[in-house]
Amino acid sequence: MAGFFSPQRDRRTAFTLVEMLVVISLITLLIGIILPSLRSSRDSAYAGICTSNLRQIMIANHAYTNDNKGLYPFPNWGGNGRDLNDGNSPNQKWRYGGWLYFNKANASWNNNSFWTPQVLETGLIYQYMGGEKSAYRCPKQDPPFPPLSGQITSYNMNGSVCAYGQPRTYRMDQFRPSDLIMWEVDPDNTSTGAWWDGANQPFEGIGTRWHALGGTAAANDTHIEWMRHDDFAVERLKPQPNRLYNTPGS
Repeated sequence: MAGFFSPQRDRRTAFTLVEMLVVISLITLLIGIILPSLRSSRDSAYAGICTSNLRQIMIANHAYTNDNKGLYPFPNWGGNGRDLNDGNSPNQKWRYGGWLYFNKANASWNNNSFWTPQVLETGLIYQYMGGEKSAYRCPKQDPPFPPLSGQITSYNMNGSVCAYGQPRTYRMDQFRPSDLIMWEVDPDNTSTGAWWDGANQPFEGIGTRWHALGGTAAANDTHIEWMRHDDFAVERLKPQPNRLYNTPGS
């Protein structure tokens, strides 16, 4: 009809409440799908760095043996940093201190204030580490750190290297290639001495918190493997000598 005005219907420019709820639901669903994958990728990256760290430490141990008649560095058993020539073995001479730190007087080693990153510079293998203090720590381990040596490292050396307390160490070639020399320490095990010094007995366990109920372990041939806590326990209970209780001649 001439002269009749029909205004254009307004276009809708906003979401309805139902549409917004649908969008939010889809976003939530996508986040639920993506986040586990991202978390898994991040954990895999951490495990890779941890593996690299422990391999670097073992390579440094081997470099030390090359300069010291094939002998492993003292594992700081008991915190001692002593003259490791017991006087009865003229061919068993090596330097003072231990792999992790030097503390000749055994002074203050049982005080957390002693354990600063600078302590690492006094260890027998530090000169072979290229100044990489970060390599002593699993990247997934966050503070607060466990006591004593746990303040500066996530890893300990097998006390078998010094027969669990003898004033001497063994040569690298006296161990089998697959014998386990180092591993991540259980961060929840602070009551049995797991973090006292820089050395452990196998019964003190492997890390269980950082890498899906297990941890990294280093063999004498420098290969690194991931071990579940249960598998670690099974290995240490096998007839000796085994890969963990591996003192030469035992």
